[in-house]
Amino acid sequence: MTSSVAEPRVVRLAILESYGVEWSWTTFARDVVQNFFDAAADFDDVTIDVDEAKGTVRVAGRATFALDYLRYIGATSKQGQRAAGGFGEGFKICALVLVRDYRVDVRAGSGAWAIRPMLLPMKLGREVGYELTRRDDAPSESWVSI
Repeated sequence: MTSSVAEPRVVRLAILESYGVEWSWTTFARDVVQNFFDAAADFDDVTIDVDEAKGTVRVAGRATFALDYLRYIGATSKQGQRAAGGFGEGFKICALVLVRDYRVDVRAGSGAWAIRPMLLPMKLGREVGYELTRRDDAPSESWVSI
């Protein structure tokens, strides 16, 4: 069976490149791992793979969520007392900092969709956006690859 991949489309987030937030690599790493910890029933459900030869890190977990949670400030699926954050800002700021400050290729996905954050030209400069791709053969996991 072959997988079917839809043509990518762009989703704009209305977060300008000039947004005055600065994160260190440590802050970024903590936020990504914390998001997976919040979603996992058990931290053993989360994998972190480092490929030194390729210079990549991939974090994955079994939980999935809807894309809309990564589009809007204030949108969150976090529930319960052990969840950190909960305002829908974390990944959006991670995406901004990684593409603007560190100029790295970031990809993430959950279930049937995958995104690639990027800076998109607009009249006030550039804004954060996602290239969104949907797949028919969706794995039952979420992941971030840097």
